[in-house]
Amino acid sequence: MSAPLTIIGMGLSPDDLTARQQSAIEAADILVGGQRLIDHFSHLDCQRRPIDKDLKGLGNFLQEKMPGHRIVVLTSGDPLFYGIGAFLVRRLGAEQVHILPNVSAVAAAFARLGEPWQDVRVVSLHGRHRTGELLRQLANGNTVSVYTDPAHGPAWLAGLLVDYG
Repeated sequence: MSAPLTIIGMGLSPDDLTARQQSAIEAADILVGGQRLIDHFSHLDCQRRPIDKDLKGLGNFLQEKMPGHRIVVLTSGDPLFYGIGAFLVRRLGAEQVHILPNVSAVAAAFARLGEPWQDVRVVSLHGRHRTGELLRQLANGNTVSVYTDPAHGPAWLAGLLVDYG
């Protein structure tokens, strides 16, 4: 028997979904995700629940709905790299969750550059202030890939790097 909850990484766009991922989404009774992600599937006949800042409420909702429902959670990026997947595995238990990952932004960026990335350090500034870790990695001469957010975007990052020489 498969897990009652499937978490799907969307890749860079819905065009990146595999046939298996697309089938799971189409079979869902309940579709959960950021509003922009679930909007891609407005044609499906299922209940929708946007993810907001109330993660405790989301966990309660999922626990209540899991028995008897096929639930799919859509994520941007990698569900287990600072994503909702880690929270849901901790909250619901690994045996209750099936994860179908997709291409990460880091993999896609390095593919576009035609560069290997096995030695790259990845730092996320998305929703967190980890500039110390970023600066340490750079000071050590490491190549660093940085996930940003609206508050810590590329212009902010460029200013930080200029400030620190």
